Amino acid sequence: MPLCTQPPLAGSVSAPYYFDWLDHSSNDAYWQATAVNRRYAQIKVPALNVGGWYDLFLHGTLENYTRMRTEGGSPEARAGQRLLVGPWAHGQDSGVYQSVAFGAGASRAMSDLAARQLAFFEHYLKGEARDLGAPVRLFVMGENRWRDEEEWPLARSRYTRWYLHSDGQAVHEGGGLSPIPPGEEAPDVYLYDPRDPCPTVGGPNFLPGLEIARNAGPMDQRVVEARPDVLVYTSAVLDQPLEVTGPLTVVLYAATTAADTDFVARLSDVHPDGSAFLLAEGILRARFREGCESPRPVEPGRVYEYRINLVATSNLFKAGHRIRVHVTSSSFPRFDANPNTGHPLGQDGPADRHWAVQTILHTGEYPSHIVLPVIPR
Repeated sequence: MPLCTQPPLAGSVSAPYYFDWLDHSSNDAYWQATAVNRRYAQIKVPALNVGGWYDLFLHGTLENYTRMRTEGGSPEARAGQRLLVGPWAHGQDSGVYQSVAFGAGASRAMSDLAARQLAFFEHYLKGEARDLGAPVRLFVMGENRWRDEEEWPLARSRYTRWYLHSDGQAVHEGGGLSPIPPGEEAPDVYLYDPRDPCPTVGGPNFLPGLEIARNAGPMDQRVVEARPDVLVYTSAVLDQPLEVTGPLTVVLYAATTAADTDFVARLSDVHPDGSAFLLAEGILRARFREGCESPRPVEPGRVYEYRINLVATSNLFKAGHRIRVHVTSSSFPRFDANPNTGHPLGQDGPADRHWAVQTILHTGEYPSHIVLPVIPR
């Protein structure tokens, strides 16, 4: 720190854009000049969109598919979109991780992806009629099987709120999670210190390791959840399977003592042995709570609504498992640790980092929750 004076990149011919990015921390004209999602009407060709539930580019993959279906620049482009999502990370396409393996059929090599690509190109580039199957093909984790669908998100989804509950003691697995709205419950409070940020453990990242994407995917979150700056909310044991397939949003009602800060939310599948395997992660910088185009300072101590985008997943929570959401204020080094000053991105040095007291509310007036896209079975 400060990020804006990184010696290895100063005068770099390979990454001069790094400093441009720091200078444009909001969604301004710099980004809009090259944004694909502002130009779908100019795209007139079909596309086979391929992604992974743990791929850090999953949001773009899903947005490209859904918006090209409605905004593409030709009938062929709109009708010709296809989507395939496997249990993969960026650079990890086997479906086998350190603690979880999704079965032999989960790998790209075994998922008929090559055959689907060839059929797609033969159909659109060579003019040879091919049966391309359903528009959407998804891998349902937990159940560990592929499934064809007609659309994304699934039309039969039941978007269900699961509420955070606590008596003010959600640290160390003290909180609950259920479809029942909260009453007048005591808030949860924790101290976020950017000098000791909560680490990134698994999830949609591309952090270095001994092999490609070793640090990505469904890693056990218990080492993270033991920290005093992590609030943990867990459901009762499920007496029947529950499928969650679709976009994920956590809505937090929270206050901070800082001029700016971050809120991170993660969704995990808790197995009977207590292991908590990560499914999805999202972060929101408080100043961008109204959108990346409109940074707004926060008033310390004031309660705001924070809508955290966890992108999406497809997972069958088996009977005997539990659903867990945990909340913290950093995922480092996937995201830079917010120094809580409100200063422009990258300007703060080591001495500028300040702790913040974070308050998460769950009451009738402030019902913090996660929206789960439940698929009836």
